[in-house]
Amino acid sequence: MSVIEHSATVTAVDRETVTVEIASRSACAACRLKDGCGIFDCRLHSLQIYSPTPERYQPGQTVMVTIAENRGWAAVLFAYVLPLMLVLSTLAVTWIFTADETAAAICSLTILIPYYLVLALFRKSFARRFSFEIRD
Repeated sequence: MSVIEHSATVTAVDRETVTVEIASRSACAACRLKDGCGIFDCRLHSLQIYSPTPERYQPGQTVMVTIAENRGWAAVLFAYVLPLMLVLSTLAVTWIFTADETAAAICSLTILIPYYLVLALFRKSFARRFSFEIRD
């Protein structure tokens, strides 16, 4: 099973969670001219990671966070692929039955409301399934 790894810095430690920041750099991060370039992009992403032993970590400590690659693909599926398929299929079905472009557009966009409500209802289940882990 392949794993996606990122170096992160611990920013906070709670009873059950460790908050880390991951620096996300653009593709030109390895370029020799990046210091003189005005488009160099660096963003910080903050993650809360459940840890059974959070007392092992201190703010400022550098850790490796990992997630299984197949979990990343599943997240892409739920976040992008399924909503796109839902919108396109609703658009096609509504267009076939009504031949009204406005109705097809409205229906295909409003179908996303129940989709994201269902995702919100299962938020905790998704959070457990798609969580990062701190590698020791």
